Amino acid sequence: MAQMPEKRPRAGSAIGDRLTMLYIVGILLTLIAVFAMTIYTNAQLRRQTLVSNQQTIAIENLRKQVNEFQDALESEIQRVLEQRENPPTPAPTETPTSTSKPAPPATTAETSTAERILSELAQIAPRDPATGLRVLGSGGSARSLLTRAGPLASDALPGSTWEELATLALLLDDTATATMLANRAATRGHQPSPRYHETRARRALGLARPREALTAARTLLEVQPERPQARVLAAASEAAAGSPQTASDLLKPLPPTGGLSGDDRLLLAETLARLERWSDVGQVSDGWKPDQAGTLRALNLLRARRAVQAGDPVTGLAIADELLADKPNDSGARLWRAAALVQAGQAVAGGEALSHPMLPIQQPATWYWRGRLALLGGDEQSAREHFQRAVATNRHYAPAWEALAAGMLNGDEPTEALAYLASAIEAAPDRASAHFMQAVIHARSGNENAARQALRTAIELDPALRETAARTEALADLPE
Repeated sequence: MAQMPEKRPRAGSAIGDRLTMLYIVGILLTLIAVFAMTIYTNAQLRRQTLVSNQQTIAIENLRKQVNEFQDALESEIQRVLEQRENPPTPAPTETPTSTSKPAPPATTAETSTAERILSELAQIAPRDPATGLRVLGSGGSARSLLTRAGPLASDALPGSTWEELATLALLLDDTATATMLANRAATRGHQPSPRYHETRARRALGLARPREALTAARTLLEVQPERPQARVLAAASEAAAGSPQTASDLLKPLPPTGGLSGDDRLLLAETLARLERWSDVGQVSDGWKPDQAGTLRALNLLRARRAVQAGDPVTGLAIADELLADKPNDSGARLWRAAALVQAGQAVAGGEALSHPMLPIQQPATWYWRGRLALLGGDEQSAREHFQRAVATNRHYAPAWEALAAGMLNGDEPTEALAYLASAIEAAPDRASAHFMQAVIHARSGNENAARQALRTAIELDPALRETAARTEALADLPE
């Protein structure tokens, strides 16, 4: 039988199979490389975000240290200047002919120089008819006047004129020169006037130097304890310096708003908001329409914040949108627009708004609302990190402390929750919701006395919480 020829595989078919295999392997290697690169890129982004956050915190801490150093430096300058202006007086030697003489009266030349300086000062920094405080006009002319007055001896001018020059230096934010000139006034036997203390407190508060503002505001309150402006300035300074309980006590009862300027009324409302006394914010601001455009804008931003806090995101969003239509670069309006969206449950729109580059990352509210956004997405870990960032930015930001407490409570860690609530109440003693949460935790733990006390405080601060307590299982059966 004839044998069939043996079939041999074709060379072309084998090569094709190998190429196909190499192609598949190449695709797999490419996918692996892309996947690895994605993981690496995400890791790098997270690392960069962490580094950025750490750098922001470091910058904030550095800014605080610079302010503290500046305050210490100014105190040292004042001490040195006092020593120069008031050198130790040697003990007098007893001589038969020595007699004590009163200070000589002002000479004609001294009076003439003072009148000339005061006349020039009235042109450079006239007094506000409403407040009686000086308002700076020309900074260049003001510096020229101080430069010419600086070389004069202490006895060349009356003490009251030296104080006016010191006030002018405060308006130029030149605290060292102001202190030197005030010391010259003191060497002439002149005590600083309430106007000088008030000007110093206002300027320091505006420059975010709370300790300097607090010293001046406390002195003003001592000499004018019944004046509403003095109480408002002192409360604002105490709050800025980290003493919320003292600040809140100064505003109980609320000072009458009738005698306050628009700026002082706004300062009162903003201080009350800082203290979480939102019902009092309404009492101060409802129905008020300031004449000055800047004051009205700041008040409307405060109203947007109040609406969000009260659970009315629609109103808060409407006010914020109106503010942004007039001024698109307003970072505060952008922040509270984002907050309103998050509170309304609009996660996508809220996320976009909270990612805007103009948002003020130095404000704790930015990080707090980013934490609230993370909670909307169920990311409790990211939320906790954002809340921690908020209190790292400002340890007196009560909402973030309370949010951290709520997270601990949901995780069945009541001890940690109470610790966070203590920080929240320290930051805002009148925050009713923090006291209410305290009552719930104490009641669940069987500590009825502490629960009753916390609930009583919460209801005193917000009577509407009485109904909430009746619907809360842990508090409904709490014995009176």
